[in-house]
Amino acid sequence: MHLRNHVIYWILPTAVILVLLGMYFSNVPPLMEILAPQVNRELGLLENLQNAVLVAIIVMMVVRLRRARETVERGFFGLIAAASVFILMEELDWGTHFWWALHGLDWQTRPVLNIHNQGENSDRFKFVGNLLLVVFFVILPWFRFAAHRVWVRFLQPSRWYLLTALAMVLLSELAHTLEETVPPEPNYLDNSMSEYRELFTYYVWALYFGALAFKREWPTRDAGAAAAG
Repeated sequence: MHLRNHVIYWILPTAVILVLLGMYFSNVPPLMEILAPQVNRELGLLENLQNAVLVAIIVMMVVRLRRARETVERGFFGLIAAASVFILMEELDWGTHFWWALHGLDWQTRPVLNIHNQGENSDRFKFVGNLLLVVFFVILPWFRFAAHRVWVRFLQPSRWYLLTALAMVLLSELAHTLEETVPPEPNYLDNSMSEYRELFTYYVWALYFGALAFKREWPTRDAGAAAAG
């Protein structure tokens, strides 16, 4: 069981990120093109893996939503699904990446429709995202809650996520260090090494939401009353 947890919580995502870093910093043009094409880096493997993880979250939430029996339960998983759809569309710039590519247009001249790239919104989104990661996966796992607080216990992440968070921070630092010391030529991801951290972040949330959807029973009033008694 411990080996399985190690693989799921940090070995697998770490291995994937290391392979992606190796492709980009290899200075082998075909590998670099696969990861972040010159024509539009948003169409590369790195960005599309992010999209794939977001799609996986949406699918998991829809499956769980269809099994939900209570109104609050449906609202909870529906909200996660809706938020994931919004983030996915933001990543796709609401479809303009593909539209511009299909029509052979310069993607850098396209109108930016997403919210997170407007003004200083990117920094605000990153701050909120990092804050949620720290609260959910670094702080919350260590709290002990009374048995009758079934809702909090339902949401409490496993302490294994601490290894996930540590691996994410270390790999993020590695990506930035590589760009500063041995930048590839050409550097299509210039000043965008955070894309690796975003992929890891989406994986963390996919793992967490998947656990909520398929491994934990939805807290009911009866269960809460029984635990309190």
